[in-house]
Amino acid sequence: AQQSSDKERHAIKTGVETYLYEEERTKVARVVDPGARIFSVDGKGKLMMTALSKPAGKVPKGATTRVPRQKIVNIDFFVNGAVVKVETDRMSVEGPMQDVRHAQYVSLLKLNGDWKIVSILMPSIAR
Repeated sequence: AQQSSDKERHAIKTGVETYLYEEERTKVARVVDPGARIFSVDGKGKLMMTALSKPAGKVPKGATTRVPRQKIVNIDFFVNGAVVKVETDRMSVEGPMQDVRHAQYVSLLKLNGDWKIVSILMPSIAR
């Protein structure tokens, strides 16, 4: 039972790491369900839903950024569902460089034998 649990945990971790770090979009697409969404809150406190397959926005011209440091800090799974907490240290693209902390909760389901990301809960950034 422990080997099975370790195998599942490894598969979940590998999928999330592929999403976080892989630059080749076709490899990322293999671990993300086509209907996956990012759920967040806009500046007015309203729910925003964005397709995970939507390309990231461009960084404003002249903005200075650095590559975020992302780290998986917790994996919780049971049977065919999982939630992975990822903490991120990143720089603001607005104004002077400043550190901001962020967490995201990546939800996965085991679909047809493969772990797929189905949603990401992205709370507001803490400064």
